[in-house]
Amino acid sequence: EGDSLPVRTGYTFAGWYTAQDGGTPWTVETLLAEENGVTNADGNPTLTLYAHWTANRYYVSVSGSHIANAGLQQQMLTYDQPYELELTAEEGYLITRVTISSDVRFSSAEGKGSVTVTIPANTYSSNITVLVSTTPQPYGFTMSGSSAHVRGTVNTQPVHNEAVHITLTPDVGYELSSVSYTMGGESKTVDLNGAKNGITFTISSVTGDIVVTATAAAKNVAVTLDPNGGTGGTPSLTGTYGSALASLPSEGDSLPVRTGYTFAGWY
Repeated sequence: EGDSLPVRTGYTFAGWYTAQDGGTPWTVETLLAEENGVTNADGNPTLTLYAHWTANRYYVSVSGSHIANAGLQQQMLTYDQPYELELTAEEGYLITRVTISSDVRFSSAEGKGSVTVTIPANTYSSNITVLVSTTPQPYGFTMSGSSAHVRGTVNTQPVHNEAVHITLTPDVGYELSSVSYTMGGESKTVDLNGAKNGITFTISSVTGDIVVTATAAAKNVAVTLDPNGGTGGTPSLTGTYGSALASLPSEGDSLPVRTGYTFAGWY
């Protein structure tokens, strides 16, 4: 016992034996005799005893936020055996870094939903804590193909469980008529509250890719018919932006008149 025993990192002394592997355990009651391993080369009796060892077992705990299996407090590794640790991030998060002591076992800027960390044998000779870093999963933002004449922007890259502000702006000559979006398999309608010329709305907690569908209607265009020195005729018309006028005054009382002139068309 004590200083009289050999020591070996990661192992506990398990006794003296007559062979390196296997053999017979030796105790203070074992006789120094040939049948117990004593040799008599050159007339000098000798005996070699070999220390046997038991590999220690150490606790493995996981520390980090948003790790689905962070409660691995009772997992154990054996010093002389490799150990594989499966780490899984919670839904909506990605693992970006795994560190044991000062050893980086995994690192990725993009991150992964699950990571297998291998701890080589004969590496750690004490209880270990696996430090795991995570980041919210990024999601996409797109405008659906049916959102003609509406431009959409986001204030920042959508990420899991964070807020995002979406701004929709109709093209010149158009006004918003309806807005909806899908996210994580769910569809929601956005209340315009009369904001036909553009709107910014907030999704307070992003949970998936965002696809916005915004419909826009062409505005009415007030057309003034200026007689340009003449008098009378139809004073104005109403048309639709992006479309041709259904008709123009071309005869009779609908046309202006001017003394000494003949009407030559609208320009």
